[in-house]
Amino acid sequence: MVHRRARATEGGAPELLERMAPVYLGRDVGFPPMDEPPPGVVIRVTPTKLGGIVPWVQRTPQSR
Repeated sequence: MVHRRARATEGGAPELLERMAPVYLGRDVGFPPMDEPPPGVVIRVTPTKLGGIVPWVQRTPQSR
C-alpha cells in the first residue's frame, strides 16, 4: 500500500514533455508533435508512507 500526496498545477505540461522526450523517445525526438500544444496539467505525486505485507516490511511484535 502506498500513501501519497499529489499536487496538480495547471499549465507547463508541453514544456515538461519536451524535457522528457529525449530520455524516453530518443535524442532527436520532439514532443508533443504539434505547434502550440494546449497547456495541460502537471501532476506530481510524492509517496509519504509505504506499508502492507511484503518482504521489505518487517513486522514488529506490536503490529501482529
